[in-house]
Amino acid sequence: MDEENPEVDEVLELSYEILNLIEENIESFTEEEKETLYTSNESIQFFLDIGDEERSLTEAKQLKQYLLKISTEI
Repeated sequence: MDEENPEVDEVLELSYEILNLIEENIESFTEEEKETLYTSNESIQFFLDIGDEERSLTEAKQLKQYLLKISTEI
C-alpha cells in the first residue's frame, strides 16, 4: 500500500469491496444501474489519474453506498 497517501489505500480497499458487491449482484442490476456503476467507476479512476485522491475517495464512498442501496432493493 501507499504509505505516503492513505487516501489511495482507502480507495483501493473500497474498490475491492465495490467489486465484490457488483459480482454478487450483477445479474439483478438494471441497465441504468449498470451505466451508473460504469460512470462512477470512470470518475474514481479519473480523479486518481489527475492526482485528486480526496475526490476519488469521495466518489468511491458514494459508489459503495449506491451499491449497498440498490443491492438491498433487489
